[in-house]
Amino acid sequence: MNYYIQGNEDKADKIKAAFEKLGYDTSGHLFNAKSVLYFTLNGEIRATTCNCTPAIIKTHPDYKELELPIKPKFEVEDWIVGNEGVFKITQYEDKHWYDLTAPTGCVVHFVSPDYVESNFHLWSIEDAKDGDVLANDHHILILKELVYDWSSNGTPYSVKAYCGIKPNGNFEIGKDNWCFCGTLHIHPATKEQHDLLFAKMKEAGYQWNVDKKELRKIQPHYGISNFKPFDKVLVRDADDGKWRCNWFSHYSGDGGVYRFVTTKCGYAQCIPFDGNEHLLGTTDMCDEMYINW
Repeated sequence: MNYYIQGNEDKADKIKAAFEKLGYDTSGHLFNAKSVLYFTLNGEIRATTCNCTPAIIKTHPDYKELELPIKPKFEVEDWIVGNEGVFKITQYEDKHWYDLTAPTGCVVHFVSPDYVESNFHLWSIEDAKDGDVLANDHHILILKELVYDWSSNGTPYSVKAYCGIKPNGNFEIGKDNWCFCGTLHIHPATKEQHDLLFAKMKEAGYQWNVDKKELRKIQPHYGISNFKPFDKVLVRDADDGKWRCNWFSHYSGDGGVYRFVTTKCGYAQCIPFDGNEHLLGTTDMCDEMYINW
């Protein structure tokens, strides 16, 4: 079916703007003519100034004003960013609402297009920050820094990573020369990609410290069986208590709170003194490898 519209100066300006939004070249003189007729023929947009054509066209039983498709600012699969954070558009329904999915997997339903288009912009590599988890079709990584060079024209040429999954599926720790070349198709990692990276990281024996932005080797857990009578230990009764020195006696597995028995009395928390000397007299939390209460 063909759709038609008789041109006039007001409609011509509006149609010109709509065509430009769709990517069409409107520099020709046709868009300045009051009598221009815009129409589609076999799906192709055409224009004519023939004065007799409008009268003939209007007699066509399928005559109708041309309904120009208005392209939304964002499309499904786009990554967008605003003050609320980074989201992926997972649904755009009837031009009335967006569904936005955060990298954590949390979905925000029925968001107004006007609100989204006013408060968000398309995510680009320049929006990425130190410590962000990024991905493309072949890599998943934790960003360290963007890399520019003389030929990049102000656009990052590549990125360096703390660690990541390479195309061969292997987890690798980033080095100074570990680069992720070609930033065009990088995007924030989805929840599935994030989970895969951290699963591979754990398999390799590492964990990521978000606050310090560093990888550290997972230490074997210090089990209760490691404690021996007369071991020097640090003990306390709660997370907000200060660590104090004592001698370990035995572990009371009776289900009570104060199961770590020393030569003086029982305590709720107990860790080896050696390696933890810096905690003495503080309320700081010990390394998680020692937590066994």
